[in-house]
Amino acid sequence: MTDFSRPLADVSRHRDFTPLTDADLDELDAALLALAEAGRGALPLDSVHGFFAGDLCGPGPRPLAEAVDFALGAAPAFASPRQAERVRALLRRLWMQVRAELEDEAFEPLLYAGDSDDDVPVFQGWCLGFLDAVESSEAWQDALDAEPDDAEEDPDSLAHALLPIVTLAYRAIHEALEDAAGDDTAPDDELPPDTREMVAALDDETLHELADSLGPAACLLHATCAGLRAAWAEPQQPVRVDKIGRNDPCPCGSGRKFKKCCGANAD
Repeated sequence: MTDFSRPLADVSRHRDFTPLTDADLDELDAALLALAEAGRGALPLDSVHGFFAGDLCGPGPRPLAEAVDFALGAAPAFASPRQAERVRALLRRLWMQVRAELEDEAFEPLLYAGDSDDDVPVFQGWCLGFLDAVESSEAWQDALDAEPDDAEEDPDSLAHALLPIVTLAYRAIHEALEDAAGDDTAPDDELPPDTREMVAALDDETLHELADSLGPAACLLHATCAGLRAAWAEPQQPVRVDKIGRNDPCPCGSGRKFKKCCGANAD
């Protein structure tokens, strides 16, 4: 059985879905790994959980079906239609469970456990999945762009609440770059030198503290973005334009008929 550092929260009182069991998580974990190994771009389970959390706690969550498609990647190679529906059903339940935990302020990230109790939980995949949600969301980018450049210093800002997640995501990128050093297929180093230096210097105690803060950070972001989500979800009302008759007074206020003024070139 896959060893996670902490179980999913109890959301059994929610009646719109059945919470995932440990066996469900193991099944989903194995299915996503098989899809990833087939080169289909599916995210691993911890990254899916991070992606769903990052999207759902943000200012403009994707529809459920779109979030599931993102998690599965391009053209997933399922063994059969039955397996495809089973994996999608498990992902839908996981999405609903993440949403319920965030709404109940009982959210914790799904992190793989280390080899021993003293090890830092495996935060890399979860944080990178969360960052995928932020970077691929128009609503997230608009909200962050609306904040001042020094927003990280403001404890009420989105940028400040994102700090522990982004810091650990950058640490994960730094570790991947270090592992791929000298490899011709290594990813481009997109981290500024000062950022790489900062995340490289994080010790295990600090990493533990940051990993422990991921759940509260996600809950804070979910609460902070509540108003933005409501505004993003509001349907746009069609703009009603009253038709102007050719012999009506021109709306520009000139006193002339519309056909002799602004409507002269309307035909």
